[in-house]
Amino acid sequence: MTGLSTPILKNGYLLLLIVIIFTVFNYLFFFRPLLLNWGARSSEIANSYPCEDRLSRARILSTHVVEVHAPARQVWPWLVQIGQDRAGFYTYDFLEKALGTGISNANRLEPSWQQLHAGDKIKLARGMEGLEVAAIDQGHYFTLNADSRTGKSPFPIRSSRFYFAIVWTFYLSEESPDQTRLIARWRADWGDNWIFSAVSYGLVEWGAFIMERRMLMAIRDLAENRPGAAEVPALSDMFWFASMWVAGFGVLVACFGRQRGIAVFTALFGTILTLLTLFTLPPTAWFGIPTAVLIWTGTLFSCRASTSNSVPAMNTES
Repeated sequence: MTGLSTPILKNGYLLLLIVIIFTVFNYLFFFRPLLLNWGARSSEIANSYPCEDRLSRARILSTHVVEVHAPARQVWPWLVQIGQDRAGFYTYDFLEKALGTGISNANRLEPSWQQLHAGDKIKLARGMEGLEVAAIDQGHYFTLNADSRTGKSPFPIRSSRFYFAIVWTFYLSEESPDQTRLIARWRADWGDNWIFSAVSYGLVEWGAFIMERRMLMAIRDLAENRPGAAEVPALSDMFWFASMWVAGFGVLVACFGRQRGIAVFTALFGTILTLLTLFTLPPTAWFGIPTAVLIWTGTLFSCRASTSNSVPAMNTES
């Protein structure tokens, strides 16, 4: 058995390396442009938004947009009350609680949360300094800003060399009396440090997309007064989120499968399917669960030992 398993392990690690390279390549060249400009038109991407001149360089420039079938006056009350100590961010309740952010997403409009002015701060999590409201036009837009070099930042960095800065704008573009484009635009910059770059590109970029996408979709549903939209479907969210972890683990297991052809196909196709479900398709259990099932079906087939390899040949000599 040792002689059989050693080549499988060696080939498995080689396939795993190929899968990692394959995944990174597909993310950078195919999925990253989609998630950075999710739902946005070319004109919205090229547009300049308030206070962006505060960051001359943008290592990450993101424009996320949803179309809301409601006038801007119905969208603004839901948007303006975001914040950890306000209405939350309409994202994943179970994830916010697991991270200990102290966020409780509200499904109501609260008059005391409707007031927002330049200089106010919007908290991202409990115990953190808030992002400062750099500019606001009531009913139209507001911009949040933080820069660790100025000390006005929730990020615990106190160095001109190692810094993190962000300009985050929420903009309402009303195209007709019953149609509004809700635009979330953020640009980020940081010091020339490989650790900052690895964390920002490898975690902040796609993590922010996943959370912001959910927030925009929830605000859209609340503003449109859709039945059942008052509460983000936590159960469906949890199934989708868990299925992505299960699918990823299935790809990892498939790399060490005995049926090499099926293992290669499952591992490579599985990464594409996972990236598609994670970054392109709507984040629901209806997409997440089938993704995990398909990947694990291929994984189980790839891990089956063939009869010729598993059964030793009988000695026919007398």
